[in-house]
Amino acid sequence: MIKSLFFHPAVVASLWSQSVLGARQPARRGFELDRATVDGEALEVIENRAVVSPFVDLTCFKRLDGPRKRKILITPPMSGAFPFLTRDMVARFAREADVWVLEWINAREIAIGLGSFDFDDQVDAIAEAIQTVGPDAHVVSLCQSGPPSLMACAALAERDRSVTPASLTLLGAPIEPTAKPCMISQSLRSHDLPWYEERLTARRVPGSRLPRMVYPAEAQLSLLYSVLSGQDYERDELSRMILRDEAEDLGGVSFLELTTSLMDLPAEHFLQNIERVYLGDESFVERLRLRGRRLDFAALSHMPIMTVEGENDQVAAVGQTAAALAGCPADLGVARREAVIEGAGHFGLFYGRKWREDAVPQITAHMEHADRMRHEPPKGASNKDPSTRDVDENGDAEEAATPEPNGDHDAKPQLRASAG
Repeated sequence: MIKSLFFHPAVVASLWSQSVLGARQPARRGFELDRATVDGEALEVIENRAVVSPFVDLTCFKRLDGPRKRKILITPPMSGAFPFLTRDMVARFAREADVWVLEWINAREIAIGLGSFDFDDQVDAIAEAIQTVGPDAHVVSLCQSGPPSLMACAALAERDRSVTPASLTLLGAPIEPTAKPCMISQSLRSHDLPWYEERLTARRVPGSRLPRMVYPAEAQLSLLYSVLSGQDYERDELSRMILRDEAEDLGGVSFLELTTSLMDLPAEHFLQNIERVYLGDESFVERLRLRGRRLDFAALSHMPIMTVEGENDQVAAVGQTAAALAGCPADLGVARREAVIEGAGHFGLFYGRKWREDAVPQITAHMEHADRMRHEPPKGASNKDPSTRDVDENGDAEEAATPEPNGDHDAKPQLRASAG
């Protein structure tokens, strides 16, 4: 017998409030994060919206006791959830880094006169954020944002290698959905583009007589209803995490709220994302084109790249993210690493105990190694970081030990403000 959370009072209340009160959705959801816990001590964290534009904001979280040496840029998925879905990531990274987050804005709150925002615009926004934060930033991209983040780095590298980030980490990202088909990729590939076009809605937006075409939050809630109704909270990760919240700092924001607070997506972005990422059988090197132009992913040969996948991920199965490494050849001594988090599904890659205890130490070690290589360029092939499996030029991976945790809104977005 399935032990489902579908009729749990808290779940019912949250889903009902989102579906019935959806018209009150805000433009953005604040992270409500004001502290980071370091060695048992709660240190104050300040939030600053450094750059504001119609479709995306760039927000920075810094400890009040001074800037950190490391800067991390998180690119959340633009797939329906508010970017505050990454709250647990921010809380953990804020212990020892200044953390920057790209916040996609709810399309239902953007006047039609402010233009459109498609997949190519997302790539541009990520590239501009990287330049704003600076070349010493480490980019961490989750799920949907993985492909456009990889594209943004390649586009920057083609122009000037010196402006690319210190490293890129891709978590549960569908770089190559056909590498290992799973529940989500198979479902998305089972329909053609006209089928998705029929699911769009004309939404009345503030300050406009004309409606904006969107992929509505209500459609995403229906999908969530369907998923939860068939899950067992003792077996399935999403239901289990809702029942037993493992956040770094709850602060009044539960995992249930993070996952059920959804927003509208611009129709043009939604359709392009489906077409570029999921439809078609070509490799990502051919599919992920920027305004029709083929990108040179080999230009990233100087930049350390790591992929992190969940053993039980049904959103981006093992192999879909790691495929990025095969398409991005590396210079001698430059890291290409993959990690598979045992027992983790998709959500365990960025939230809860497995994220903090298993994923973070490996990601942090990857960043530390990238920083060393940035200041001390490798003299040979002996520069190895034992944080994960190193991938050789044939695409084969060699197992290595995992380190212990160290404890320690105008027209198109123009992200050009100084990082300070």
